Amino acid sequence: MTSTRINRADWIAGACGLILAGALGASSLILGYWLLVPVGVGFAFLVSYFAWVRISQRSIERSIDGVTPNLLLIAVPTLLAASRISTQGAIAALIVVLVVSFLFDHRPSHQLGLTWACALVPIFAAFIVLRPNYPSTSVNVVFFIVGCVAVVRAVKISKSRASAFVSLVDGVGLFVVVSVTLWLIGFRSDGIRTNGLENALTGGERVVFPLANSLAATPNMAAVYCVGVLPIVLVSGRHRLPRLAVVVFCAIVFALTDARVSLIATIIVAACLIVLPRFVRVLAPITVAATFVVPFVYASFQQWVGNAVVQASSSVPWLVRPGEEASSLNQRDYIWTQTVDFFAQRVDWFHQLSGFGAYGHAASGASASYASRFEGLGRDDLLLTPHNSALQVLLDGGLFVLISFAIFLTWTAASLARRARRSPYELAGLGMLLMLSVISITEVAISPTHAQPAWWVLLGVCVITYTRERSTAVDLVQVTSLADRSSRENADRGVS
Repeated sequence: MTSTRINRADWIAGACGLILAGALGASSLILGYWLLVPVGVGFAFLVSYFAWVRISQRSIERSIDGVTPNLLLIAVPTLLAASRISTQGAIAALIVVLVVSFLFDHRPSHQLGLTWACALVPIFAAFIVLRPNYPSTSVNVVFFIVGCVAVVRAVKISKSRASAFVSLVDGVGLFVVVSVTLWLIGFRSDGIRTNGLENALTGGERVVFPLANSLAATPNMAAVYCVGVLPIVLVSGRHRLPRLAVVVFCAIVFALTDARVSLIATIIVAACLIVLPRFVRVLAPITVAATFVVPFVYASFQQWVGNAVVQASSSVPWLVRPGEEASSLNQRDYIWTQTVDFFAQRVDWFHQLSGFGAYGHAASGASASYASRFEGLGRDDLLLTPHNSALQVLLDGGLFVLISFAIFLTWTAASLARRARRSPYELAGLGMLLMLSVISITEVAISPTHAQPAWWVLLGVCVITYTRERSTAVDLVQVTSLADRSSRENADRGVS
């Protein structure tokens, strides 16, 4: 009887949510673009609520309510992003994190164990970062090394993978909250062009938040948080309201940055992750691998993308900005074509294999092949990136690092997908990895050269995925030995 009442209530609430979403959609067409944000948020909540019924009927692990938060791991993403304000200050803060991690160390049996696979992403990154080119400096190299050590150390002292994944999601949320708060009290990000970048949602300029080293960095982090937090709030009542409140901050970020790609990708990935988790688990490795191929084959399906966006924009006009050609991805198609042609025709075989090091797009001369079309966009037009993580890694680390990196991330997605069937925190990690891969198509978000906030999240996800849960193994041994001893005692009593 109780189950029937709950199911009936679920359907009534879902119907009300559907009516509300329809009303918001109609209002957005009448009153303007601002209400598109609550439409997106309302849709996400509607999808989440329907998914609640599906998840509650499965035997999903619910031990997440007992997860111990890792405060250092929560703080690390924001401390790393603080390098935008002061690199030396960020290094000092990370050193403090390392010292604290050793002072308040847990017993080894209550920590995550590191494996050889945890070192692969830092090794790939070191192959690039330890070969600095202008404008990279020795201070940037030191910051990167200390940052990698801090992330790995913060993950290691977590008591479980559940604790690590949940803390990493909360850390991304803290980054978003701090970014919005700093902007509200008057901090501004210098050195990034915003003049002429009109925000169709607000009517003003698009905002670059203080802790961001690019316009897309903060909305990318907001997208990663929204996707990662959904599996957690659906199965855990602990800290649910604060985590959902951070979603409001993410909506503010999407609105002020006019980040359409991040917003649309968030809605699609979140809906698939929650409503069709089995579908996502099957396709996750394929999706991650495919994102590395997009810039090399985009020309072959560019017309299809253009037609699809044109058809969609007839119903949703805000998808395409005024004067923007949909299929060009804001002229990324030109940058990608020029970069691929330059790499194939004008780079010798040695550098094709090993790359040019940090800022390889400038050191190789590849940026000169497309920068002339974008003069006046920054302090140095030749530093204009290829706006794709795969191409950036290709120029920085060559074919060797690119192929190794792609294979490793694909295998990471497959590992998370296998474990996500019964673990909400593994599903959260898979969602974050998927979102990071999606945003890497149009941004250099996961390139170690630029060390954007999303790169550090990627490092954290990969390290957590390949750790061993020592405490679980110890507890299982203890439980087994106690059970064996109890059975022997019962047997002895029976004999006597």
